[in-house]
Amino acid sequence: MIAITDKIAIDESEIEEVFIRSAVPGGQNVNKVSSAVQLRFDIRHSPSLPD
Repeated sequence: MIAITDKIAIDESEIEEVFIRSAVPGGQNVNKVSSAVQLRFDIRHSPSLPD
């Protein structure tokens, strides 16, 4: 569980992380390795959040 406030916590399984290639210029390995992370959270359908 990830604590947001004293009363709200989100289960880690509700967060999706996807490793992608960075879309902006960077170091010497940019566009060769996964160098960025996209985090996704479906706030509308989360059972962890109150209405």
